Amino acid sequence: MRQYMVCGQVVVDRVMPHGKQTEPEIRLGGGVMYAVAGLKIWTDACGAAAYTGRDFPEYYGNWLVENGIAADGFIPRFEHTNQADLFYLPNGTHAMGPGDPNYMNGGDLPDWQLVEPFLRGAGEKALHLIGADLTELLKQLQAERAKGLLVGYEMDPDESIPDMPEYIRQVTDYLVDFFSLSCEEVKSIVPGVRDLKDALDYMCALNCPSFFRAGTQGAYMIAGHKAHYSPMIDVFGSKDPTGCGNSSTAAAFYAMCEGHSPRYASMIGAVTASLNASCVGLVPRIDLQTRQRCLRLARDYDANFQQEELN
Repeated sequence: MRQYMVCGQVVVDRVMPHGKQTEPEIRLGGGVMYAVAGLKIWTDACGAAAYTGRDFPEYYGNWLVENGIAADGFIPRFEHTNQADLFYLPNGTHAMGPGDPNYMNGGDLPDWQLVEPFLRGAGEKALHLIGADLTELLKQLQAERAKGLLVGYEMDPDESIPDMPEYIRQVTDYLVDFFSLSCEEVKSIVPGVRDLKDALDYMCALNCPSFFRAGTQGAYMIAGHKAHYSPMIDVFGSKDPTGCGNSSTAAAFYAMCEGHSPRYASMIGAVTASLNASCVGLVPRIDLQTRQRCLRLARDYDANFQQEELN
């Protein structure tokens, strides 16, 4: 029974290595895939939904089977699944390009038609959305929220939203139970926000529990206008940070829905990001051994951090 669903966009990444005259490397990616991987680390009761190309099973079919994630939420709407070009720079960061226009599809944001089938049955506890302007869908979900559905939203800032600060205020005041942005996103959206402190103050003022991601400076689970910090954890070895935000946000949302403390939720997010960063692309296989190790790490780090605060 799926209690946690994540809905967003699927992308196949074409990686362009810096300074190498080679063919692009194809990697599995996209916000919804990293997010469902982040959920799968902690629970089997999860699934995902997205509009895809008819070639989706060629890329993701084996990964879904290997990790026991149902494919029925991936609806073929286009000839090809979205592709994006990732240009890796010498300092390890990357920039994203639009990719081949023949592999870029409009109309792939989650909508009511995509989401509604998974709200019919019993058991759905939470729906986590990733995307830009999802106003219409969020409004359509309010009747389900009134029945107990929890709605999380990792916003993808986009210039199509004319007044993003006002959009964020409306969303966090009235439409969702959980929200997430990164520090860099807040600085790009909100006038006058210059640094981490400004961005954190802004997020703490929102009227909604929020997961605030600050890259190598850690993350904060914010609840009741109070920030609960987790440092960046590098226990698995870091290879590729792509998807750390998507995976950690979904995991932190899960932890909050399960009734864990905000600080423990931030630790869940940090451990998730650490595992994700240890892989190039998606974590290949998430099994019970992986889950048990991550649970031990989250509990140990939370206990150690609590002890440090007492000393």
